[in-house]
This record gives sequence, C-alpha cells and structure tokens, in this order.
Amino acid sequence: MPQLNLYLDPETQKRAKEAASRSGLSLSGWVRNQISEVLDSDTKWPDGYAGLFGSLKHLEVDSIRQDAKTVDIPREPL
Repeated sequence: MPQLNLYLDPETQKRAKEAASRSGLSLSGWVRNQISEVLDSDTKWPDGYAGLFGSLKHLEVDSIRQDAKTVDIPREPL
C-alpha cells in the first residue's frame, strides 16, 4: 500500500491525534477517513439540497412575459 508523509506543526499533530483517539481510529485511519470524506463530497449533493424541492412557487411563463412587457419573436423552423 502506498504511503504518504505529512509534515504537521506540533499543535496540528496534537489535535489530529486527539481527534483520532476520540473516534477510536489510528492516526493514519483517521487521516484516510478525512481525505476520503473530502474527495467524496465532490460527488454528493450539498446538505439540505433535497429540501429545496418545492420551495419555489410555480411561475407561469405567460405571466413573466406580461410582467416584463416582452414580445416573443418568431423562431426559425428546424
């Protein structure tokens, strides 16, 4: 298995060891979990995302056009 060397200042190392101890993991296991969590967060929806569905009122296109006083122009045929 590949290895990674980290250079930490004493305070950060102390805090990382304490966090690993609290979670019942070795320091390397805790660091691996932290890295995996950050990398996996790129592929997950943000917290609360699903709660946004239905939070906006439905807008009718015609009412938007009337409010903006715009005229729809003819389109080219396909």
